[in-house]
Amino acid sequence: MEVFNTKDSPEHISELKTFFQEITGKRSKNYTDKVLHKAEVWYILKQDDQIVGFSGIQIPKPFKKNNIARVLYRTYLSPGHRGRGMNTPRTNWKLTQHMQLEYCRLTNTTPVMTRENNGNINAINNICRAANIMTPSFEWYVPKGYFWTCDEVPTSNQNCWQKMVCPVDTNLNGLETMTDETYQNFFLS
Repeated sequence: MEVFNTKDSPEHISELKTFFQEITGKRSKNYTDKVLHKAEVWYILKQDDQIVGFSGIQIPKPFKKNNIARVLYRTYLSPGHRGRGMNTPRTNWKLTQHMQLEYCRLTNTTPVMTRENNGNINAINNICRAANIMTPSFEWYVPKGYFWTCDEVPTSNQNCWQKMVCPVDTNLNGLETMTDETYQNFFLS
């Protein structure tokens, strides 16, 4: 499997755009031109000259003032490649983690990973545990609370309030947050 990034190989953006248009199913609305242009860089996984998955790095507006970059560690894998020895959520992280972290180092941004609360609060802890194993040069942790991750002004959009995994020295001052208790009362009660 080969990995290309759209900073070094911008010609792959049009190919990724076409791939986005072919995505079907309940999450297909997540893959639009708007999303395509939100990423600072995309990492495209190809096998036999065909895209089989992708991931990227975004810098949402709320993160810019703190020089924080959101590493999209989860990979979209094409249906034809799922279940073939690839662990869908972390395939790209295994293949591109060092490239993504190096990109953050070169751009002087702090890498973080976020995840919406889908009812499995252990998921974010599992991501943190895996990051600490796979990238021992970082010490990752899960700060308390939920962080606003969308570009628009904070609202009651539950998907935009996400848990975060970040290096222990990350500057989180000034980021919009919601306590675990407030999140629980507001969204889950």
